[in-house]
Amino acid sequence: MGHSIVRRGGRWSLAVGLGVALTFSACGGDEGRETADGEEAVAAGTPVTIMNFAYEPQELQVAPGTKVTWTNKDSATHTVQDLSELNRPISPDLLESYSFSITYEKPGSYAYNCGRHPFMTGTVKVA
Repeated sequence: MGHSIVRRGGRWSLAVGLGVALTFSACGGDEGRETADGEEAVAAGTPVTIMNFAYEPQELQVAPGTKVTWTNKDSATHTVQDLSELNRPISPDLLESYSFSITYEKPGSYAYNCGRHPFMTGTVKVA
């Protein structure tokens, strides 16, 4: 699976930009990109909004090869914590207006929650 994180609006310092634009290379080729003027490219993909301490939609069905992008629209910091057979954290802390993407390659059901707020849950079903 490919992973990426993007911050919409504003400028990043070099240290934050390097830390936030991380890619898990063993999983695929999606990555956040910043344009020449310091603005970043908008992360494309099937959207999941994080707002009011909830993921919307809470359950999403996609085809294999689909990129899913979570965007935090809360003022609180959230994460996307994997609860499926992958059994590992996926996203770093997502501040307000930050996005994070995963491309789901294999069919299956991928449950997740917010590592900071475990009552926030969601599922991506790939079929």
